[in-house]
Amino acid sequence: MNTEMKGDWISHDTHRLALGCMGLGGSWNDKSYDQNHIKQAHSAIETALEEGIHFFDHADIYARGKAEAVFGEFLKSKPGLREKIFIQTKCGIRLPETLQALNRDVMISAGSIFWILSISL
Repeated sequence: MNTEMKGDWISHDTHRLALGCMGLGGSWNDKSYDQNHIKQAHSAIETALEEGIHFFDHADIYARGKAEAVFGEFLKSKPGLREKIFIQTKCGIRLPETLQALNRDVMISAGSIFWILSISL
């Protein structure tokens, strides 16, 4: 089975199968992640890489940002890996309490997209 896809919308080949990173970094509460969360995340990422998965799906909201943080720690520990993987992220999704505080239904604008991309991982 061919798992690679090519397209004009990306600059290089990627895979049809991705590791969804929503579960990395612990729970969605306000507590920080700990060494156990880091160990679990690193194990999941290592397993994905060993199985040939090089496509990782993220969003800045996953585990209130902790998913991207533990993934970023993994990348720091593996020099050169970033150039070998494809990371997809999403933005604009907000927790209900954030939207209520901002008096908005969604949080999406050109400025917010660029800001979210600049802080991603």
